Amino acid sequence: MKTISKKHILCVALGALLVLFMPFVLSACKKETYYTVTFDADNGTTNVTEQVEENKKVTEPTAPTKEGYTFAGWYKAETRWNFETDVVLEDLTLKAHWIEIYTVTFEADNGTDPVDVEVAEGNVVHAPSEDPTKEGYNFLGWFDAYSYE
Repeated sequence: MKTISKKHILCVALGALLVLFMPFVLSACKKETYYTVTFDADNGTTNVTEQVEENKKVTEPTAPTKEGYTFAGWYKAETRWNFETDVVLEDLTLKAHWIEIYTVTFEADNGTDPVDVEVAEGNVVHAPSEDPTKEGYNFLGWFDAYSYE
């Protein structure tokens, strides 16, 4: 009968441990991949960049501002970026999407100050909540200055 030496048992035990723990050692040594996410505010300010680990979410920056516009989100091409679910898989640029704001002025022609109402492009303009009054006249409605006769 052949006896097994302590050296042989030690070698087998070390080999088994090596096989068991090798995946952990290799994954711990794996170098993470980072990508650059550029936020293009499209408002004349410097772009903001962030380094993000592959397959991770990017943090949404503070919403930019632009005179005469409302900020409507960050877009990758034509698709709005969802900061809750979208993950970074490559270098990318997210561009600010803007909706133009128009000012509509309601002039009552009764001695009161005009009322300005801001409305986003594509939305309906809502007239002031109270109709103006002028002694001796009936209010017929609001008219575009170009079509009023």
